[in-house]
This record gives sequence, C-alpha cells and structure tokens, in this order.
Amino acid sequence: MIGITGHTSGLGKALFDRHSTSLGFSRSNGYDITNPSDRAKIIDQCSNCDVFINNAYSGTSQVDLLYELYAAWCNTFRLIINISSNTGDGIKTWPHPYAAHKIALDKASQQLSYQKSQVRICNLRFGWLDTARVSYVTEPKISMTDACAVVDMVMRSTDTAMFTELTVLPKA
Repeated sequence: MIGITGHTSGLGKALFDRHSTSLGFSRSNGYDITNPSDRAKIIDQCSNCDVFINNAYSGTSQVDLLYELYAAWCNTFRLIINISSNTGDGIKTWPHPYAAHKIALDKASQQLSYQKSQVRICNLRFGWLDTARVSYVTEPKISMTDACAVVDMVMRSTDTAMFTELTVLPKA
C-alpha cells in the first residue's frame, strides 16, 4: 500500500490515480501537513503502507513530516519518496522561499538516507512538471506520465540497491 500527501492535484493526483491501493492525504480531506496532529494522524494511518510519497508542499512542513515519518519507520523495510525540485540549484534570479524550502528537504533527505536504518529514502528532484499550477511557464515540462514512471522505477528498486537522490529534468 502507498500513502501520498497532496493527492488531489498535480503529481500527487496522477500517482494516486495510478495506484489503486493508495491512501491520499490532503487539506481537502482533513490532513494539513502544517498541523502536527494531522501529521501524526497521517503517520498512524500509514502503518500498513510499504511506500510513502511525501509530495505535498507547505513551507518546511514537508521536512517536518519526513523527520517524523523517519522516526516511526526507521526500523522497517519501507520506502519514503520525497518530491523535491531542482529549483534550489540557483536557477531562480529573485528571492524564492520555495527554493529554500526544497533545499531544506534535499538536505534532510540526504542526511537521513545515510543513517544506519532499514528504511530507504529517495529524494526526487524534478524540473518543471506539466501541471495546472505552472501552466503559465513556457519552458519544456515533464509529462505526468513520465514523472509517474520515474516514481514507479524508484518503487521497483531492489533491497540491495537504492536511489538516494535523482534529478529529472525536461528534455529541451
């Protein structure tokens, strides 16, 4: 079973629709990742999940959820996939809090993936995704089909190898 935050739009919705055995957590169904008690409920309800996709963005709350889920899962053979962004690579030419928040997620993922733990952590850093939220962007974008295929590839990784970080950019 798969738990997914932010399952009502964008990549989260595409993944939720693709995987029939997934549990979805969004503000629209009562789960706000900025609220510590909601994060605790998400973690509790994912006790039978093998994979958790940490997709919903809300400031640094995505990082808080990662740390809390890691604490709950660190002694289990499970997979946490963080949906991050390449925006923190210095490509923005204006003050951009989203980039700083995603850098924090990148570093937290890196830190936890090197711990001696049974849980696997993968940080997926996507370039522009073809979603309604960024429909105004005229640069090349990654299709939802291709983004889902990357997530599926990570989920299929074996017990003897793992992806810790992967940057996926649109083909120019």
